[in-house]
Amino acid sequence: MIADGALEGVDAIFGLRVDPDYPTGMVVSKNEAVMAASDWLMIDICGTGAHGAYPHRGVDAIVIAGQFITAVQALISRELNPLDSAVITFGAISGGKTRNVICDNVHLEGILRTLKPEVRERTITRIEAMLDGITKAYGGSYQFKRKKSYSATINDGRFVDFIQQNAVSLFGEGAFTPLPGSRLGCEDFGYYLEKVPGAFWFLGTGNAEKDTQHPWHSPLFNIDEDALVNGVALQAALAYRYLESPIR
Repeated sequence: MIADGALEGVDAIFGLRVDPDYPTGMVVSKNEAVMAASDWLMIDICGTGAHGAYPHRGVDAIVIAGQFITAVQALISRELNPLDSAVITFGAISGGKTRNVICDNVHLEGILRTLKPEVRERTITRIEAMLDGITKAYGGSYQFKRKKSYSATINDGRFVDFIQQNAVSLFGEGAFTPLPGSRLGCEDFGYYLEKVPGAFWFLGTGNAEKDTQHPWHSPLFNIDEDALVNGVALQAALAYRYLESPIR
């Protein structure tokens, strides 16, 4: 959409996402990063096959993979500033064909989530450096592919204040609550905020009486549709009032 010109002539942008963690109609947001960037990681660790009785004749790709997975978690917990949130998950691993043969190849697929662009790039560099060192130490090799996925969703504080002012104006005191911390899920609205100033907010849809308090991606997820009135009203007000008095 951006490549096709959807943001041409756009001066400001506001987006929302429903959120069952907050009561119906609540408006929630914060300054700076609200959701994470993500990178898909695809790794092949290459060893040398051998009979299980003669492991010295091979290079065990499973052992190398195990060492790498353990070590890379220490990278997150010990090399990053604890205030710079990041999480890495390897959710898929495959390798080996039978119990008594040294495995010659292990395939890993994972995802890295970060909030700051500089932390994102530094962590990718360190992951590959660690992979290179461990595979060489064990006599193996590797192939590493990083596919950039979503950008971090980073709000402009001036526009968050604008959302808060309009939420209170429309719905009264108590209609807005600050998001207590960034979330490490991803949101494609981050691509727009790289190009146009604005902010992303969450619209509460949680209502235990209507059984709409279940989290995103749950098979029980549903929304309290009464919240949609607030969502439409606030988005319309943001557009109308910004056009009346643009943020400078």
